[in-house]
Amino acid sequence: MLGAVDPRQVHSGDDGLLRCVQCGMRYDLEPAGAAEALRADAAAFVAAVARTPASARDQRPDPATWSVNGYAAHVADVVGLMRDRMRRILEEDAPDLPYYDEQAEAQRRHFDDVPAHESATLVAERAADAVHVVERVAADPDADRLWQRYGVHPQQGRLALWQVACDAVHELRHHASDVVAVTHRVDDLRD
Repeated sequence: MLGAVDPRQVHSGDDGLLRCVQCGMRYDLEPAGAAEALRADAAAFVAAVARTPASARDQRPDPATWSVNGYAAHVADVVGLMRDRMRRILEEDAPDLPYYDEQAEAQRRHFDDVPAHESATLVAERAADAVHVVERVAADPDADRLWQRYGVHPQQGRLALWQVACDAVHELRHHASDVVAVTHRVDDLRD
């Protein structure tokens, strides 16, 4: 099965590697590389949020596109979710991994109204926790086996630790570019 993201967004390429059809990120990270990518991409996401004027963070450029607040709250949620999935995969044999409906959560919890700077703080904290999980794997002599451990998702079947870790990196990287794009679009609407 595909990674932990929407299968309409992440596909297996001709080389057999998963990649995002929009941003091109390849799901090919090893534990040490995943830890470094989590660290760097979390910092880049937080910086993208910080560069957005506070007055523009709660505005959607169109009804179908989240605001910067919305993206930040979503990323805080999913980075925490991925961190928790990675922990469970390492600590339990084939744990059940709960389904996460991002659109329903965004509506239910009013993500457009959650201040982006608060969510960015959570992103940084949760990504740092995820880095520690992945670094623990990287330091283990049996890292290759641990990287293949998996949990079971109700819709996507088996999700290996490497898929979940790569997906956490993808969420940070992809949505950092979304934050920048939304900021530009909102700025254009205000001019």
